[in-house]
Amino acid sequence: MKFSPILCRVLSWVKVFAFLVILISCTFNRTENQQIQATGNTIAERFIPPVGYERKSIEGNSFGVFLRNFALKKADEKVYLFDGTEKPRSFHVAVLDIDRGKQDLQQCADAVMRLRAEFLFSEKKYDQISFKNFAGTAMTYTKYRQGYRMKASGYQKVSSENTSREGFRKYLDMIFSYANTFTLEREMKGVPKVQEMQVGDVFIVSNPRAYGHAMLVVDIAENPKTKQKAFLLAQSYMPAQDIHVVKNPKGGVWFLTEDLSTELQTYEWTFPVGALRRF
Repeated sequence: MKFSPILCRVLSWVKVFAFLVILISCTFNRTENQQIQATGNTIAERFIPPVGYERKSIEGNSFGVFLRNFALKKADEKVYLFDGTEKPRSFHVAVLDIDRGKQDLQQCADAVMRLRAEFLFSEKKYDQISFKNFAGTAMTYTKYRQGYRMKASGYQKVSSENTSREGFRKYLDMIFSYANTFTLEREMKGVPKVQEMQVGDVFIVSNPRAYGHAMLVVDIAENPKTKQKAFLLAQSYMPAQDIHVVKNPKGGVWFLTEDLSTELQTYEWTFPVGALRRF
């Protein structure tokens, strides 16, 4: 059967139109229902999971619950550095409502330790707040609040007991000065499969002679049919800055485990999939 030239052109344009529809559809499928609820005050309230995914309940009073319900600043908040200047290029979608400090201390691994310590402090599990320094010595909050400080010869009592919130914040600055990605990575245990990811897990890589990075999984949704997961990542960076939830370079807010074959790509760092670790 032969078609007229005009009909051929129409059919050609129909094919082009159909292709564009499919292309646009594929693009929107990644971000479909990945809306940001601007009025949401917490991570769970602000971010709606992708279509086909749903949040699973997390055990009460856990680190995962603490992160999922962490307070956020207003939706249009910018990321600022420790000195108060705006971060020049930021790929964030939300800023956590927590101070960044006034020194260049709370960087990437520090942000992870900060949130972990804040969780334990909120649960009054003071004896569990401890991070190791380069020498492998545990810097415990229990000792710090009792007035002890780490010296070359070991712990020495240098002040009276201080159980205040301000004292706890000073302890954290000390931790940020003597611990980093290298020390933190060695304190955590590996997660064998990325599909076993939990809220509170950390993608972390380190090098004793170079910079490393760490990003915290702050929420997870799961596809009940495929068991694949969608997850949100938060970070600080260098120099010290607000802790913030990041965008996915592939589109949308959520990262998908089905996209992870050998590595996890973010705007500011690429991790091998085997870099996932847990407290």
